[in-house]
Amino acid sequence: MPNTSELIQAQLAQLRQDYVQRLESKLHAIEAGWNQLSPVWSGETSRTLHHLLHTLAGSSATYGFA
Repeated sequence: MPNTSELIQAQLAQLRQDYVQRLESKLHAIEAGWNQLSPVWSGETSRTLHHLLHTLAGSSATYGFA
């Protein structure tokens, strides 16, 4: 039977795998925001893009991608 540490490691590995699976959609959202800003600058779009990038930077570090 796995000990507590092994169970926690397995749960963390699953969380990391789930995060990786969601990355593609996050990157698509960032790319879409950037593409909206390219032709015409928008304060609202830039704030949304900043939020997406900031969130990705923080969450990626949490999951070991820093």
